[in-house]
Amino acid sequence: MFSTNQKRFVIGLNTLLMLGLVAYSAINLILNKTIDPYRLTGEVTEAVKTRVYWIDLSNTILSVCLTIYFLGSIILLYNWTKKKVSFSYKSVFLYFISQIAIMFFGIVPFALFDNENFYGNYMIIFQSSAIRIFFILVFFLFLIVVKNIINSKSY
Repeated sequence: MFSTNQKRFVIGLNTLLMLGLVAYSAINLILNKTIDPYRLTGEVTEAVKTRVYWIDLSNTILSVCLTIYFLGSIILLYNWTKKKVSFSYKSVFLYFISQIAIMFFGIVPFALFDNENFYGNYMIIFQSSAIRIFFILVFFLFLIVVKNIINSKSY
């Protein structure tokens, strides 16, 4: 059904998603444990500059990983529709549930070890990532429905 290259591409996209989420979460957890923003004064110190630098870096890493994941997923779905690969709704649902699980395990364990006050930082990323994956799911289901309509009209 799938070629080895397609399987590797899917595994690569999933790995990239997980690495981006883990890098973001790990950097933020370390920052929140080492440079507590509640102890920083209003003046710009080295600690403030360091914290801002690492937060920006973690956001950039995550943005790059999510963008590549999102675009790669759309390209993969487009190629599958061109090659007329068929999927059941159950397999699509299970695949996207696995994507949510990847996000969960890449973010939530770090959030649990962090201070309660920073829990929202992780959940915002979880929410924005879930929204992107939801759009991929909708696009995928749209392609399946369109394909089924086209196939039913061609006798």
